[in-house]
Amino acid sequence: MIVEHKAGRRVVMTMIVLVIAGLLVGGCSAVRRVEVKTVSKTRFVKLKGAESVRADIAMDAGELQIDGKASGLLKAKFRYDRNLSQPSIEYDVRGDTGDLFIRPPRHKSLIQIAGTRNRWDLSLTDKVPIELSIDLGAGKTVLALSELDLEELDISGGVGDTTIDLSGDWDHDVDVSIDQGLGNLKILLPKDLGVRIDVDLGLGNLKRSGLKNDGHQYVNDAYDDARSVLDIEIDQGAGNIDLEVVD
Repeated sequence: MIVEHKAGRRVVMTMIVLVIAGLLVGGCSAVRRVEVKTVSKTRFVKLKGAESVRADIAMDAGELQIDGKASGLLKAKFRYDRNLSQPSIEYDVRGDTGDLFIRPPRHKSLIQIAGTRNRWDLSLTDKVPIELSIDLGAGKTVLALSELDLEELDISGGVGDTTIDLSGDWDHDVDVSIDQGLGNLKILLPKDLGVRIDVDLGLGNLKRSGLKNDGHQYVNDAYDDARSVLDIEIDQGAGNIDLEVVD
């Protein structure tokens, strides 16, 4: 009964994201497109003595790129249509832990979102451990996370193509959870760090390279003797998943 309920929920969610994709990407006649100028803003955030960071990033629609090349905590470059407001950044340090929040501007209606240009290029620090939570609406996402001192990654996505580089050489376990409605997902994986992946895919194709079956899971050659493990759970409604172990 639990399996049937989950499968039924996935079908409903897939139908919902298909409708949203049609509105946001397909150019529905009810959506009015207005040509406006693009604004570019760059913001910097310092660590302020934090020894670890929890980063919570939410983006409704657009292009998102994240890497681990910031000299401080964050370097954020936003490019967006002038009819939109600037995304908000909040950062607070309590004890040894910093909490970072990046939020999209408020929209008056769906009409303002569809057809607009919205790109975020975010560089995070590689100097302290980080827990990263990302909530995505619709668009293209590229996450180059191999240089981060990543502790945990949680991604909730709606519609779009997502590429994640998790080929880092971490000396501790890393937990990753990916829940995506519709789109193409590609993940680059480490060769020398143990990898275990549990995939639940509704409709679509799964491609894997450098992984072997271990029951209902996939593992790499280093998994059996690994001191540290990259543990990934993927739940995707529809689309293609490409898992690749790289040198």
